[in-house]
Amino acid sequence: MSAIKRVLCLHGYSQNALRLKQDMGPITKALNNMEFVYIDAPHIATEPRNDQKLLQGKPYGWWNMSTARVWQDTQKSVQYLLDIMNTQGPFHGILGFSQGAAMIPVLLSILNYKNLKHITANTEKELQFERQFIDFLGPLKTKVDSIHNKEMFKFAILSGGFAPGKKVCLRLINSTPEIPVPSMHIIGKTDSVISNKQSIELSQLFKNPEFVLHTGGHYVPFTKEYTSLYKNFIPKL
Repeated sequence: MSAIKRVLCLHGYSQNALRLKQDMGPITKALNNMEFVYIDAPHIATEPRNDQKLLQGKPYGWWNMSTARVWQDTQKSVQYLLDIMNTQGPFHGILGFSQGAAMIPVLLSILNYKNLKHITANTEKELQFERQFIDFLGPLKTKVDSIHNKEMFKFAILSGGFAPGKKVCLRLINSTPEIPVPSMHIIGKTDSVISNKQSIELSQLFKNPEFVLHTGGHYVPFTKEYTSLYKNFIPKL
């Protein structure tokens, strides 16, 4: 494998690969020994945010907030990411911003599906939900088993993220042991989109998370002070 570390990058809701690539420009310049691979999410964002006006391309999302098909949308997104891993991998790390960061524990839990905890359904409602979860998981397990290169992510960087709260994803991450992948969680103290509490809840899904706090809002900080922290986090892995 090349000495260059390849990082799969997941944009936020109502953004696209090009927007995240532009926002990451100063960071990729500072981390010039790494290759950042940006991809568009597979769903058109049905409720694009007013503060996310795109100069180029369409607004995408990993799932749509208002749809009744959240778990089906998320399943399609995970299938898509597993295909990317199979065709464009291997990747040394994964980076996610906002909703892209929320996708990371879902993907990592699916990759580790053999260690999911079994939950016994005691009521008809619980049984129906468990069947739904099995429907969600079934095709994804086949995708994981078909990944050619079994070398999984060595690190995860999550900026302005939150823990998925919809039922199927919640069932998935609640039945997953602490995610052992080393993680860095970037939190803006004045973030008005994703609260600091939400980002901390996301970090609690990981074993021994590291934190980067900045005084700004909902973005990935890119000044030298912060790129130095990213540089120091990655080489030790």
